Amino acid sequence: MIQSFFAEQASEKLNDQSFQQAWKNIYEKDLTATVFQHPTYITNWYRLYSQYQPLILLVKSEKEIQEILFLAILENEIVGAGHHQAEYQTTLSRTENKISFLADCIRHLLRIFPDKKLSLKYLPQSLNPLELENQKDIQSNIFLKEYSEPVIRLDSELIKSELNKKNRREKLNRLKKIGNLTFQRITDSKIFRQYLDQLAIDYDFRQGAMFGSEFFSEDQHKKEFMLNLFDSGLLYVTLLFSDQTIIAANASTYDKGITYLQGFNTHHPVFAKYSPGILSFLMSALQMQQDGLLEFDLTPGSVDDYKGDLATDFYRTWSLEAGNKTDIFKQKLKSTVKSSLKKLSENNSIKRLKVQLEKVLQIGGKKLNAKTDNPASEPFSKFYEFSISPSIAENSERFDSSELLPDNLKNLLQYKPDIGQPARQNFLFDAMKRMEFGQHVYTLSVNNKLSGYAWFVPAGAKLILPTGEKTEKNYCFFQLLDMNHKDFFNDFLIKTIDLLAGTLKTGDSLWIRMSDESKKTFPDLKKRFAR
Repeated sequence: MIQSFFAEQASEKLNDQSFQQAWKNIYEKDLTATVFQHPTYITNWYRLYSQYQPLILLVKSEKEIQEILFLAILENEIVGAGHHQAEYQTTLSRTENKISFLADCIRHLLRIFPDKKLSLKYLPQSLNPLELENQKDIQSNIFLKEYSEPVIRLDSELIKSELNKKNRREKLNRLKKIGNLTFQRITDSKIFRQYLDQLAIDYDFRQGAMFGSEFFSEDQHKKEFMLNLFDSGLLYVTLLFSDQTIIAANASTYDKGITYLQGFNTHHPVFAKYSPGILSFLMSALQMQQDGLLEFDLTPGSVDDYKGDLATDFYRTWSLEAGNKTDIFKQKLKSTVKSSLKKLSENNSIKRLKVQLEKVLQIGGKKLNAKTDNPASEPFSKFYEFSISPSIAENSERFDSSELLPDNLKNLLQYKPDIGQPARQNFLFDAMKRMEFGQHVYTLSVNNKLSGYAWFVPAGAKLILPTGEKTEKNYCFFQLLDMNHKDFFNDFLIKTIDLLAGTLKTGDSLWIRMSDESKKTFPDLKKRFAR
């Protein structure tokens, strides 16, 4: 018979030492359990994310607990403990017939919470969840959706062969020419804390640009949760450096010989053309193998991207939804329609190409007109050419370089659009693509708000065009976002131009876009150089 513990009862259970020990014993003996059912993982998650009400279901014999399922209630939904941060949500059991317990849990929840929907992501292949569809009394109450689970089998020869592929060897060699390339696994808590703030910025920048979600800034508990996992030995962290700059990072949860790409991973956009993320994955996999791990689970989802390229094996996994028959029928119908539309879309190559082009040309919330909006394609009447003379190159004003660092992702994340300015995700996506194409940004931040920026497009950098052509000239264009900081921006511009002048050779030209309004607002800029 299933016993359920909710809210305060569940909290008391979690704090009970005998329950904790029983939980630990089941976890260690259950070969199909994942790190997301680890006592430390779930206990810390319940503690930090108090907006979720803990719900524990268990079966107990006369002597000991036989089976447990950890859940949480958020409004009208019941989710697996860990919710979006727990990649696999399954039962703990002393028996091999785990699916029978899960079916009983679903029946129990349908009875005591008839108005709430159960959602679990993902059920591991070892659970064999398809057997749930043979339970006639709940067939109409459940919806299973299958996903592919890409995995890297940690075989040193396989991993080395991937790293030794020609294109990857070439990228590694190019990185080594840029700076001192080093890879290391982080095992010291102090060192992890030292890097975590920067890793959070790098991660949020990329996620914000790609998906409009900035997990660390939106989740005040995420850093503490990651630190707790690291201190508990459940987070596997590796970093790839070029000199002192982190160009790729991977922080994955792990236990029982398996590492899961569920934590965070990122790479610096300036180094994107060298595929540092892919190189870091392979280096991490090799390190994991040397540390005695068996698999690197890249987590379910699309296999048309890097996951499919890197995977050595593919398992099956399922998401589960359970609730009243009407809601589940609607969910099944919605999934069927969505799947059919996806197949139609995949068969329309022209439409796919159009979508891809629109994504490339989507700059600042509007469609980019390649002939007029690209800085290196604008009529030269809108640019002023400044020749770099010996006096400018050698005597440009010097100042503390820490005041003006290129490609400062922290400052870019301080962008807060006003009326008429690009949407945040569009702005971040534009910035990310420009850096990937070899352009560099200098930023002005005042009171934790991005007040202005200047883009430097060096000769040889790619342009934001579908053709990917390169510019033959050096360009600089700038944007003031907050007129209240006009004086700050004027000083920022002079310092930026001085800095760029110092990097160019005598006789080089620097083309600077300047509107009539800019000439009036920043007269010192035009005086700075001889035409």
